[in-house]
Amino acid sequence: MKKILLITGEAFEYSSEDPDKVKQAIDFVFPVEKKLRKERIESYHKVPFYKIIIEVKKQQEIKKLLKHWKGLLSEEDKEKIKKTVRDRVSDEGVLFVRFDKQAAFDKVLRVSYSGDVIRVTIKLTSYPFSLDKIMETAVSLF
Repeated sequence: MKKILLITGEAFEYSSEDPDKVKQAIDFVFPVEKKLRKERIESYHKVPFYKIIIEVKKQQEIKKLLKHWKGLLSEEDKEKIKKTVRDRVSDEGVLFVRFDKQAAFDKVLRVSYSGDVIRVTIKLTSYPFSLDKIMETAVSLF
């Protein structure tokens, strides 16, 4: 049996950014019922910024979210994820994907490797636990 236990996300809201635009980008990437938490952080130079933590736990919402991502990602991005799945999955069964935050604000879902991103983690499991089965599940998501 394959299962997704939890999907989380993290994004930073910098002092130079419009909080409403950051929220729009997050809502585009996570257009489902979610729990949001905002943590204030202070930089070395005492400039405040925020870390926004997103959590999706309900299986119904997780299914909607994965369908949303699969429908919006380009075939090229889906292939990138599939080809790099071994590098993206931890030994604990967590799949890591980063989406471009600026592209998300522009209503485009694009995989990113650096820069200002919305970092997504997908906690996968299998019974009994097998990393090979986890990898198969990860590939099937995209």
